[in-house]
Amino acid sequence: MILIAGYGAVLESSKWQAAVGKRIMSLRVYNSEGGRLAAPQAAGRNLIKDGPFLVLGLFPGGQLISVVWLRAHLVAIHGSPVNQALHDRLVTTWVATPEATTQLHLA
Repeated sequence: MILIAGYGAVLESSKWQAAVGKRIMSLRVYNSEGGRLAAPQAAGRNLIKDGPFLVLGLFPGGQLISVVWLRAHLVAIHGSPVNQALHDRLVTTWVATPEATTQLHLA
């Protein structure tokens, strides 16, 4: 769990501002001011994002609960005016293309 969350935290707080998949999709993770994430903020984001799935996968029936948790995330993203996931709302981060950051209302 530490390796998976650490991977995202290190890359998202780096100059890349994205893990490999986001980088391929030309996406970056931004803080509330439109800048690069600090290491603790990136770590918190990744623990909130990946932690429940990793922990629930250890328990019998946890995979079913993971599916429910994933669906809750999808509903939250769909209901957000800027398609912001739950983990991004909690740590006030944004995932967007570099060109789209000027269109986001960061506050």
